[in-house]
Amino acid sequence: MYSHKRRASLRRSVCSMVWISFGVLALVSLVIAVFHEPRFGLVLFLATLPVIVVYAGFVLSHISLIRDPAGELKERIQLANILTALRIFMVVPVLVLLIERYWLWALAVYLLGAVTDIFDGLVARRFRQVTVLGVLLDPVGDILITGTVFTFFWLTEEVPFWLFIILMVRYVQFFVGLAVLRLLKVEPELRATMAGKVVGVIQATGIVILIGAKWYRGGALQNDALQYLFPVLGIAFASVIVSQTVIGIKALHRLTVSSNR
Repeated sequence: MYSHKRRASLRRSVCSMVWISFGVLALVSLVIAVFHEPRFGLVLFLATLPVIVVYAGFVLSHISLIRDPAGELKERIQLANILTALRIFMVVPVLVLLIERYWLWALAVYLLGAVTDIFDGLVARRFRQVTVLGVLLDPVGDILITGTVFTFFWLTEEVPFWLFIILMVRYVQFFVGLAVLRLLKVEPELRATMAGKVVGVIQATGIVILIGAKWYRGGALQNDALQYLFPVLGIAFASVIVSQTVIGIKALHRLTVSSNR
């Protein structure tokens, strides 16, 4: 059992991080409202605030997830987890910027999120900050921001329906499969693979091209220039579906083997 003192220290650390995030959001929104457009600043604040609140509620109610693979509870939330949280908090600002047609700012915020995706893993491994929470939320952050961007471009009829369906199958399979394995009390191996990293680079490059083309061409996408991008993305997304299926089968095989012993 974890000591009450350590749990209390960890909760205070999480609350401090959340309050700082809230303060930064309020400051940025206020600056935008005063020096640019009041409506946009208010929308950004009201749309992003619920994400921070939901994150805080989840982490505080699952505080034991902030433990290392050996099972030791951390005394405070660490940099790797903070970077993952920041990427999740950026999902709504990216969407709001896309809706408002601030293409360059949307691209900048997305790239900042991509940087946190790179560095949270590096920091976690380099400084031994790997936690169960980080392992669970790292792919969730990627799913949220990627799914948000592609949903926007599908709704604006600039991403083909078949590509959007493949992406949604990938994400539905991930969450449903994870839920089923959790019900069966099976722990899947949620770890970065070389194939996963390659797909991550491909999808990030695709998003940069999509948003960058909107900015460069003044809001218009030329389909002929993207004719090769969508098939490559489709193959990449389909390969993840295959990879997730293999991981699920291996997890179920381990369950079968252990139950037969």
